[in-house]
Amino acid sequence: MINKVVLFLTFAVLLSIIGCPAGFESPLQDKAKAKLDKALLGKWQGEDRLCFTIAQFNENEYTITFTENEKTVVLQAFSTQVGTLNFLNCRLEENKQTVWLIAQYDVTKEKFTFRLISDSFLKENKLLEEKENGSAPKLLDFLQEHLVSPDTLGETQVLIRVEEPQGEPLTQTTELQGIWKITHLEREGVTENVENFKDTTMIFDGNKLVINFGSEEQQDISIFTIDPSQSPKLIDIKPNKGDAVVGIYKIEGDQVTIAIGETIRPTNFEKTTPASKRALFILSKQKKE
Repeated sequence: MINKVVLFLTFAVLLSIIGCPAGFESPLQDKAKAKLDKALLGKWQGEDRLCFTIAQFNENEYTITFTENEKTVVLQAFSTQVGTLNFLNCRLEENKQTVWLIAQYDVTKEKFTFRLISDSFLKENKLLEEKENGSAPKLLDFLQEHLVSPDTLGETQVLIRVEEPQGEPLTQTTELQGIWKITHLEREGVTENVENFKDTTMIFDGNKLVINFGSEEQQDISIFTIDPSQSPKLIDIKPNKGDAVVGIYKIEGDQVTIAIGETIRPTNFEKTTPASKRALFILSKQKKE
């Protein structure tokens, strides 16, 4: 079980919003059984400058982007229905460990209400020991066997829709979309051994960049924007952990070269130097099977 202190430090924005939710090592159900609830898609806003956007990630998952006071957290989630109640299974990553937050929700065209499962609910129903063992399926059994009032699950959060779900951003083109493998990577003058990344893929999907480190359970999700009208073409990437980076890219056939800077956007694709605070990627597009 991941300690709440670690969660607080890593996901300060999220925990400042939701307090002290219960965390699990598994979701309520497998995501393969999930169905996309399109009523959730869009931009929602609450009190204290809290804002988050729910976007479709694939046929049964969402990305949820939390923003508060210019801080951003991106995570993945999917829906589970238990009787008449709807739940979100939200996955958080820290040091290659996974913790799940589970929230019951109600959604209308204008309002989104959610309650994260709290320790107090688990304690009251003698489920706290199961939670410490990371067992969300035991929680599922309880929910299926008992008539539960949503208000007892945890603190109620109410958000108002401020924006309907959007289509592809104006800055998006199809040229980066797809699955890519790393064929060259250098950072601040040091060239990495690409064999270390043989199981790693970079997936550009809509405005999301998903980096898989060999499995779906080990991945990072970022939001990216591009401006292909500039020369060189521009790319900005906001990871789910850490600060945004700025860069440029060029495409040559099935190969893309991306130069990234920590705070200063590169102007060329030259090799990096020790003091450059730059990284240079060369990616090869994977053919569809």
